Amino acid sequence: MEPGDWLKGDSIIRLRWDKGDSISPGLFPAILNLASNAAVTSNATCGDPKPEMFCKLVEHVPGRRIHNPQCRFCDANSANEREHHPISKAIDGTNSWWQSPSIKNGRQYHWITITLDLHQIFQVAYVIIKAANSPRPGNWILERSLDGVTFEPWQFYAISDTECLTQYNTTPRLGSPTYRTDQEVICTSYYSRLVPLEHGEIHTSLINGRPGADDLTPELLGFTSARFISSASRGSGPSTPTS
Repeated sequence: MEPGDWLKGDSIIRLRWDKGDSISPGLFPAILNLASNAAVTSNATCGDPKPEMFCKLVEHVPGRRIHNPQCRFCDANSANEREHHPISKAIDGTNSWWQSPSIKNGRQYHWITITLDLHQIFQVAYVIIKAANSPRPGNWILERSLDGVTFEPWQFYAISDTECLTQYNTTPRLGSPTYRTDQEVICTSYYSRLVPLEHGEIHTSLINGRPGADDLTPELLGFTSARFISSASRGSGPSTPTS
């Protein structure tokens, strides 16, 4: 696979979704990790249904051949547990990880969706996504739902400020994310840089920095309410996903 593939469909991530439940104005209860008790699904996984090779993106000097590419295999049916990367490993609290298929296997793998079911509605204070041995995902949407059918965006992420406009028809928020209203949905390229090549993090605060953060408004309580949380990656360009 080509190194650039890691920017689009080859996200290897560990997830932790954090929340404050039963929030009332002016009160902030202890933050709990919701991911550990969630049910998690994805629409594709590396090595399922058949084995495939993947290679890490590594630093090298332009023009020089890479003598020791770091390539491994994914195989959901292998006797070797290290070749298994199911979605359950994204939230199991260990150093293991979930891995998506390589986009060399088809453009449909530009469109990968991970969904967590928290089993009940919570007020979600912030979301942390941790990459494993790849860069952070590029174009993707963080979404929420109360019923698992209708999803609404919490935040858009893009490889560049230009793609905020072309992908999401949203004016990019320059620099570190800021919010003007309690329900504003912004697009940011702040977390979509190529570096670090692995172990990068994306921190999305859904309460802090909004006007109603210190005295929670009904609008902010509604905006942060979710039972289902989705991370939906989107490839570059105007193409549509393949079912």
